[in-house]
Amino acid sequence: MEQLEFEQSAKSLRQRIVATARHYGASAETSEDVAQDVMLKLWLLRKKLKDPQAATALAVVAARHRCIDIARTEHKNSYSSLSYYNPPVADTPETLLAGKENLKWLEEKMRLLPPKELTILKLRQVECKEISEIAAIMGIETTSVSTMLSRARRKILEDFKKRNR
Repeated sequence: MEQLEFEQSAKSLRQRIVATARHYGASAETSEDVAQDVMLKLWLLRKKLKDPQAATALAVVAARHRCIDIARTEHKNSYSSLSYYNPPVADTPETLLAGKENLKWLEEKMRLLPPKELTILKLRQVECKEISEIAAIMGIETTSVSTMLSRARRKILEDFKKRNR
């Protein structure tokens, strides 16, 4: 694909990339960032692209992968401190200390989960996404989402039972 062809198809490609990013749960601002990143990569690869259909297919796949990368980065950062967790108000210093220890323990156990299980657990438990939405975001089957979610929950529950023996 030559420069002129690329410039002619750039507007429709950008729209398709933004739509793809939005489909995978990205905000409007993040979708624009994804579009900018993918368009830059397409520009660098333009000479290898044979036709507009190949460029569109590559753009959609690249946008999907970029959204997954962004989601993974956000999930890693958000688990550094579980800001969504609000422990009950402590009446005593002992209760406050126990709450902090429990939170530290939970953060460590979640950090030990495989990345996909951790992402699915957060999408379901924290962001309250449906199984079908998670499957679309992650690009996997709904049965796989259910299995990984169950596995992650089971691991944490088993560790919790061991801790409280």
